[in-house]
Amino acid sequence: MPAHTVLDRHVLRRILLTGLDDIVHYGRECVGYDSERGTVTARFADGGTARGTILVGADGIGSVIRAQRLPHARVVDSRIRLVYGRVPFTSELREALPSAMFSVFNSVVGPDGRFVGIAPVEYHESPATAAARLAPEVTLDPTSNTLAVMFGRRSDRLGLSDRDLRAASGEDLRALVRAQLAGGHPLVTTLVENWSRPSIFPVTVRSSVPVPPWPTSNVTLLGDAIHAMSPAAGAGANMALRDGAALATALATGHHLPAAVRDYELAMVEEGFRMVRLSAANGTRTLGADLLPG
Repeated sequence: MPAHTVLDRHVLRRILLTGLDDIVHYGRECVGYDSERGTVTARFADGGTARGTILVGADGIGSVIRAQRLPHARVVDSRIRLVYGRVPFTSELREALPSAMFSVFNSVVGPDGRFVGIAPVEYHESPATAAARLAPEVTLDPTSNTLAVMFGRRSDRLGLSDRDLRAASGEDLRALVRAQLAGGHPLVTTLVENWSRPSIFPVTVRSSVPVPPWPTSNVTLLGDAIHAMSPAAGAGANMALRDGAALATALATGHHLPAAVRDYELAMVEEGFRMVRLSAANGTRTLGADLLPG
């Protein structure tokens, strides 16, 4: 797959979940776990439990599993706030964009820390049509070509508190970004004006603080649960997928379970936190994000 390939997360998620209806359960909140010799039991808010040989905390940046397993591992606020939105990728818009902007992530960076990211999501074949041809068991909703367009700046330059940012409507967020981009290039401002209202939402950019390897047990972590990172390197989702593949490979080798988990964790910590540091450095350089502690 070419390095510049862009995937829609909703489409990828639907593909990955196909055939797992009896395995993946929704609507249950994990509140902790109990680890015993050779087994681990996950506890849920409804009073239920699930018991197994290994527990993998893949519960995101606010991970309950990480908080119990590695209470010293911190997540810090970078002070960067993003507003995301999607724009229909029409034929008229395609004609207006320079061809160099197709199939790559584009960054527009102002001298005062204002940032706009533009990412075309364009299909050579409709995902639903491709699924019908290649994997009929996969059911995908109709989707269309879009541009993912995001605005970013330090929170202390937005003129809006975090509480108000979270409470703002899509139109309020559009107006905020419109004001922030006053005097900017007309193509950029046009994209914001054409955000699809239901697609607009704010994001607080936070980052894990790297920690050294820890003693291996039958509770491990992957993705944002352990190495959440700024999107400034475009690597967060890729690293989570990498973790999942690496852990699955390690567990399938047939090696002694603790040794397999240890090998996975050592490699994951090294590469995951390398990308955390790179992403944080990019955010500091381009948007003025706070320096990553340590």
